[in-house]
Parts: sequence; C-alpha cells; structure tokens
Amino acid sequence: MKKKKKGFTLIELLVVIAVIGLLASIVLVAMGGARKKARDARGQGDLRQIATAMELKYADVLPEGYANLPDTSTAVSGGTLLDPYLNPVPTGNGVRTYFWYDGGNNQTFCVYFQMEVVTTNYFYVSQKGAGTTTSAACP
Repeated sequence: MKKKKKGFTLIELLVVIAVIGLLASIVLVAMGGARKKARDARGQGDLRQIATAMELKYADVLPEGYANLPDTSTAVSGGTLLDPYLNPVPTGNGVRTYFWYDGGNNQTFCVYFQMEVVTTNYFYVSQKGAGTTTSAACP
C-alpha cells in the first residue's frame, strides 16, 4: 500500500498568497479616503482648541484693544504663544500646516488650514465661529 502524503502543493500556496495580496491591496486603496477624513477631523479639532485658548487668553490677560498674534498668514509654530492655555500649540494635522490670520489690534483672530478631502476648501476658526471657505483667508 502506498502512503498518501498530506500537505499543500506549491501552486496551491501561490494561489492563496496571490488572493491575500489582492485583498490587501483593495483594502489599502479603500482606506486612503478614510485617512484623509481623519486628518481633516484632527485639524478641525486642533483649530477649535486653538480658538478656545485664544478666547481664554483674551478674556484673562490681554488688555482691551491688544492682539498678540503673528503677522497675517503666518504658519503656526509651537512655543509660548498661548501659554498656559494651550501647550504645546498644534502646528498641523500631519499633512497641512495651520495658519494664523491677524485682523489687527482689536482682538480678532482666525486660524485656518487647507482640507485634504476637498482640496479647494479651507477650514477656519475665528472669534465669530467656524466654517469652510474656498479662499486661503478668513471671511
């Protein structure tokens, strides 16, 4: 009597590996949009935190009519700009940089970044609220 050998042939193993590779590539392509949405959501949350910190700072320590922001459309950098209200200051959502927009010495501010899902839109937060716009400046 012949003993029957148990196991997989090389062709069967290659077919299984090819199917797994195909499924993995489909999943990775489908996940690309979700990552962009997640980075946009993180950016929106960061900007709301910055806005809250700015409002707290204005309310607590700045005299009326004084603004302590960088010049118009300057990239947000870490540091002590919002100490002790927000430290460290978020500077970007992993892909996009956050920008300040200083409206002058009347305690107005705006922070914005370019969104990834719809790259023609910018998300902004200012002393008036939050929203989206199609220009790289606050409304």
